[in-house]
Amino acid sequence: MCFILGVYIHNDLKTVDDVYKQIISLGDDYLTYAINLHKQEVDGYWLLNYINDEELTKHGIENKNHRQVILRKIEQMKNECPEKYATKER
Repeated sequence: MCFILGVYIHNDLKTVDDVYKQIISLGDDYLTYAINLHKQEVDGYWLLNYINDEELTKHGIENKNHRQVILRKIEQMKNECPEKYATKER
């Protein structure tokens, strides 16, 4: 048994469909990004633990203001996690 520290797990953000819904909730300007992240199979775990400004750019989100809005949404979801730095048993 080992433990992974510093892992964000959000109960309502697990699948690629969950990520899609969260991104389109930001407005019509974000639909293309939601579709792109869905096609690239970005799930909740990946979004919360690995997506940063550089990764968003790699995923085709070139508009800096849009990246900042998405990053604020990610931070909000991280803060909603049951424990800020959850522990996952593996």
